[in-house]
Amino acid sequence: MDIYLVRHPETIAPKGLCYGRLDLPLKEPVEVTRDLVLQQLMDQGYATPEIILASPLPRAKTLADSLASHFHLDPPLTDERLMELDFGSWEGRMWNDIPKEETEPWMADFVNQNAPGGESFHELSLRIDQLAQEWWLSENANILSKIGKQRLMVVSHSAPIRAILCKRKGLSLEKAFRLKVDFGSVHRISY
Repeated sequence: MDIYLVRHPETIAPKGLCYGRLDLPLKEPVEVTRDLVLQQLMDQGYATPEIILASPLPRAKTLADSLASHFHLDPPLTDERLMELDFGSWEGRMWNDIPKEETEPWMADFVNQNAPGGESFHELSLRIDQLAQEWWLSENANILSKIGKQRLMVVSHSAPIRAILCKRKGLSLEKAFRLKVDFGSVHRISY
């Protein structure tokens, strides 16, 4: 079973903007990132996905729709658990405008700390673990096995992809941001 983890296209965001779930326009037409993803799949010799699962946030869903159309697949399924980290009251604010007494604890321990009204990276990883169990990890009881599929493409965001990769590689969540997860990048995990 192959899972292709794909990060959404780059957005137009002012430098220093705190955003996770904020809807921002794409920097380039979605086809530019779609073609980048297709090239990576071809260069690595990866087989065509059979089903696509995506975050419902437009920057991910738009790419998922374009990829599904290219592969002549059913429209992507969406799952809110694939959404980016929730930054709560920091969302849409410039990092420099957020009081340091709020950001410093988070910067020191992003795994366990959260923005006011948001979630910690640990909380994100719990929802991602639940999704992975349902879709591909539970032996003989996962959704992919039940529907007879072997290749799933997941179009999501930096933090959810990093959480999945940490789990697969046996890394602590504290090392998540050491992993390179570029816009439009493809990461394959196999089971």
